[in-house]
Order: sequence, then structure tokens, then C-alpha cells
Amino acid sequence: MNTDLSAMILTGGASSRFGSDKSQALLGSHSLIENLLAGLPPEIEIVLVGPHLPRTSRPVRYARENPSGGGPVAAIHAGLDLIHSEFVAIIATDMPFAHRLLEVLIANLPETEDATIPLDSEGVRQTLASLYRAESLRRALAELGETHGQSMRNLTSLLSVRELQLEPSLQRILLDIDTPLDLEQANTLSKEE
Repeated sequence: MNTDLSAMILTGGASSRFGSDKSQALLGSHSLIENLLAGLPPEIEIVLVGPHLPRTSRPVRYARENPSGGGPVAAIHAGLDLIHSEFVAIIATDMPFAHRLLEVLIANLPETEDATIPLDSEGVRQTLASLYRAESLRRALAELGETHGQSMRNLTSLLSVRELQLEPSLQRILLDIDTPLDLEQANTLSKEE
């Protein structure tokens, strides 16, 4: 992969519907966060935005929004201080298969756009499994102003976005784990592959 790329994984969500820290939930024999770390190309730098983990299987750098609990836009704002690449993949911890989209996203990022964002089967933008130009994010965040509690919809409304309709075979990559039932489904899908 010769694209100037890094990844930012957002791990600081409240996990209120799940009932415990989702990043440590097991998918197969590994935590959700370790599944993502193992699946990302070894040559790219990774920034984790959220609490420090006891250990990780590969080097990562940490950032944290202040105050914590500010949501994904505040987390991205904090993490961007550690991003020095042209492009950054933003991935939520609770989307454990999202790393598989990287090559598709890179192949579909036109020179004139700020981001490539996949659509799920219902046509909803999956902004936390997407590829962004880092400078475009910085510009949009500056324009947005206060980031605490802001929505990804507000942030991406300030970007030129290429929406990517995925092949049906890739739709399951967008599985978002919000509940224990979602985790069961992810484990079933993982065993089928």
C-alpha cells in the first residue's frame, strides 16, 4: 500500500447499550480492538483515541478528547494532533470488520474530494468506517468550532464527500456492534469466513 495513510480508531464511547467496554468484547478469541489492530496493514501508523489499554499487539499512539465523552467529532479533533499523513482512516472500535474496506476506500478516493464514505444497505453514510483527507478534516473542524457533542453529520456537511455504494458481499463489513446480540452476529459471521 503506497498511499500516505494512517488510521484513527475511536475507542472512547460510553457503550451504554452494550453494558460494558465494547473494545474489550471478544470476537473469536481476540478483543474487538485487537481484531482491528491485527487487520490493519502493518506499515500504517495507528492512533487510538480513548483510554490507554494495558497492552496492544502493535505500537499505537494515544489521544484523548478533553473533556472525555465528547463524542466522535471531539475524538477526531483530539486524534488529528497526532496524524501526519495525507489520508486518515477513521474507524470505530465497534465496527470490527471495517479495516477490510481500506483498499476499496483508497481505490475510490478521487483527487477532488475530501472523503470517501461507504453507504450501508439502507443508504446511510457510515462515517466511522471512512477515509478522509487529514487537512480537509482540520479545515472542517476549524469551521465547526466547538466539537464537544457535535454530530458526524454536522462535520461531514462541511466536506465534499464521495459516497460509495458497496457490493452486497461487502455490506456485512459495516456491522456495528451496539448490543450483545450484535456481537453474537459478528461471531457467527467471523466463523463463516
